[in-house]
Amino acid sequence: MRGVVVDGVRADRTVDAMPTPSTTLPPSSRSIDWDRFDAARVDPAVIAVVRATCLLESRSDRYRDHLIGVLPPRYAPGVEQWAEEERHHGRALARWLALADPTFEPEAAMARFAAVPYHDGPRSDRGGPTQELVARCLVEAMASTFYLALADATDEPVLQQICRRLSEDERRHFLRFLDWSRATPPMSAPRRFVTVVRRLLELEDEQISGAAVVARGVDGRPTSARRSARRDHFVDVYSMHRLRHLDVAQAMVWEAIGARPPAAVRRWLTVGGVVALRVRVACWSLSDLPG
Repeated sequence: MRGVVVDGVRADRTVDAMPTPSTTLPPSSRSIDWDRFDAARVDPAVIAVVRATCLLESRSDRYRDHLIGVLPPRYAPGVEQWAEEERHHGRALARWLALADPTFEPEAAMARFAAVPYHDGPRSDRGGPTQELVARCLVEAMASTFYLALADATDEPVLQQICRRLSEDERRHFLRFLDWSRATPPMSAPRRFVTVVRRLLELEDEQISGAAVVARGVDGRPTSARRSARRDHFVDVYSMHRLRHLDVAQAMVWEAIGARPPAAVRRWLTVGGVVALRVRVACWSLSDLPG
């Protein structure tokens, strides 16, 4: 089976553990040309999405603790490294927000976001270490794709640069979790497929919805306002995605499953995915309630 090649690294190798945690920044995120920031090119709708993303990226410690409790001890250093890189993503987005949206207070927002539960237990929600890692592969693939879509959706030069580099980081994370999933107890492609589908159906979970509500400043407001914030967030995010973005996501997801459908099948699935997103956006745009 051919592996996905990202930054010159094949995804079909096996690595038991990650490097020792480091205080250095991820390779793709060490330098951002902040002097290129252009306030005139900032879209308010993009600001709301970046706010929510900043909150999600800054919360990696919670999932780090969960993973360390779920995976064999030899993976702990790698999990720590991953969590630090995710925190760096949050810091980079917070710095951009300080330029684009000085009214946003990340620390206060994080304090409110902390009330949303997230992987509070030490046991896997998926059934075991391999299932947990395969589900994480799906999340990292979607994150990499999201940053590509966000980079294409904004005209602001610094945010474009940040998003493209964070997309590279998320691809590296995908490869690491994929490596680990192949070094844990084996799981068949059909079972991997089921795990991926189940996690895909949870992408609109309480975690992301809670971040959207806090990011749009309506936490503590009536239920209708919170529902509208959730709806607006997913409409904004889904509207950014195009065929080329879902092509990227699909390549990584099938690699995580361990299967390679014919090109025609993959193409139809990509088209179907875009159509599904457009239908969902249309339904939400015509209603005051989430789909």
